[in-house]
Amino acid sequence: MTDRDEAPAPVTLFCTDTATATTGDAATVTDRMAERHGTTRIAVVPESVHDVHLDGPAAVYGEMTAFLAEVAGQGR
Repeated sequence: MTDRDEAPAPVTLFCTDTATATTGDAATVTDRMAERHGTTRIAVVPESVHDVHLDGPAAVYGEMTAFLAEVAGQGR
């Protein structure tokens, strides 16, 4: 079995805010990522800019915790 034969790994894509997640370049990027990787989960962190993990650490950690719990539940 090769890596390509395995189920795609889940991915969380962090976006800076609702506006860029739904319009403009960020929407294009998130849409393409979701199309390419069916397991992509998009997490929007309000009022954040480039350093999402610094601007919204509680939101990022909350999303990461939920993501890891989901992955653990899938036996990964």
